[in-house]
Amino acid sequence: MAETKELDAARERFAEHVRAKYAALAGERPSSTKANRQVAATDSLVQEWDERGIVKDVLVPLLDDQDPALRCSAASYLLYHGESERAQEVLTALADEDDLGAVASLADTALLVWEDRHDDGRTS
Repeated sequence: MAETKELDAARERFAEHVRAKYAALAGERPSSTKANRQVAATDSLVQEWDERGIVKDVLVPLLDDQDPALRCSAASYLLYHGESERAQEVLTALADEDDLGAVASLADTALLVWEDRHDDGRTS
């Protein structure tokens, strides 16, 4: 198991990419290219953590974070990493909060994609 300091640093790296993704999508000149770069970087982090067996150690605490974007992103990954029930609960709550805008929309999309894959018998 990874040390607390290492897990905290991993969470901060994840948070930086999530915040950068939402910043790229906001403002007067939204950039899907910049947002996609952040998603790719986050995907790489999660893949690395999966290989090391620490995805849940890093992301589960973020399900209770004050920042809805972090909760949404963490839950979206955890759907596929052994925490699907809790992740679904978090995403459902976020999707129901229309005032969250893009976060609510992304939470709803993550649930729809997961349900589609789950219904088809696919797991990734």
